[in-house]
Amino acid sequence: MKKLVAWIEWLSHKGAILSSMFMLAVIALIGVEIILRSLFNTSTLIADEYSGYFMVSIVMFGLAYTLRTEGHIRITLLTGRLKGKAYYFVDTFASFIALALTAYCFYFALKMVLETHALGMRADSIAETPLYIPQIAVPMGLGLLGIELFGRIVTNLIKLTGGKENAV
Repeated sequence: MKKLVAWIEWLSHKGAILSSMFMLAVIALIGVEIILRSLFNTSTLIADEYSGYFMVSIVMFGLAYTLRTEGHIRITLLTGRLKGKAYYFVDTFASFIALALTAYCFYFALKMVLETHALGMRADSIAETPLYIPQIAVPMGLGLLGIELFGRIVTNLIKLTGGKENAV
C-alpha cells in the first residue's frame, strides 16, 4: 500500500512541476511580448492565445498537488469539529463524491479532445493551433486529480479500519 500511495504522491508532484513549467512559459512569453512591443514595435501575435492555453495547463496540472497539500477551498464548518475516525469517514465520503464528479468530467473532457481531433478543429487565430493539443491538459489534469482522490480514499480507509496513522 505504501508503494501505491508513494507513486500517487510522485504523480501529483510531477503534475505540480509541469504546472510550474507552464507558469514559467507564460512569464517568458509575456516577457518576450513586452520586449518586442516596447523595443521593436512588433508582436509575436500569439502571446494572448498561448498564455490562455498555458493558464489552463497551470490549473489542470496543479489540481492533484493542490489537493495533496490541502490547498483547495473547503468548508470546514463540520469537519473542523471532527476528530479521528469521524473526520476520516466524512473526508472519505466527500472524496468519493469528488472522485465520481471528477470521473464524470474526465469522461466528457476526453470525449471533447477526441472529437476535436477527429474533426480537425483549429483555433480561429493567426496560429491556427490544432485545438486538441491545448485541450489535452484538461483530461490529463482531471486524471491526475482522480488518482489523487483515489489515493486519499485508500489512505482514509486504512486509517478508518485501524491501520497505523503513519502507515501510508
